[in-house]
Amino acid sequence: MLKFLLIFVTCLMVLFTVELLNPVQAAVIQPFTAVLAWISASIILPLDDTVISSGRVLRDSASGFAVSIEAGCNGVEASIVLIAGVLAFPATWLQRATAIILGFIAIQLPVSYTHLRAHETREDL
Repeated sequence: MLKFLLIFVTCLMVLFTVELLNPVQAAVIQPFTAVLAWISASIILPLDDTVISSGRVLRDSASGFAVSIEAGCNGVEASIVLIAGVLAFPATWLQRATAIILGFIAIQLPVSYTHLRAHETREDL
């Protein structure tokens, strides 16, 4: 248990430190968040042709309503906790890689759903 905690906490500190670096934010996190906004807009588009994405913002071009996907709402921090836990858990590297990939997808599904729901108007609810 002590080994798990040491690896887990070390991974958390390293991954969160790296994630907060400006070059990582500019080269990885912001582009990832923009792709997440684009995917959300692509899912909404067949149902509402007024939605557009611009960077990390989803916008309804007809009403002007917009949702910006900010840090903490893109699933990156939750993914870091997942990765740290998986790396600390005793398993084969194949099992760890599988858990990280499936876990990342499982985290992104509700994140995307939340952004889709934010696009709904009061009349849609």
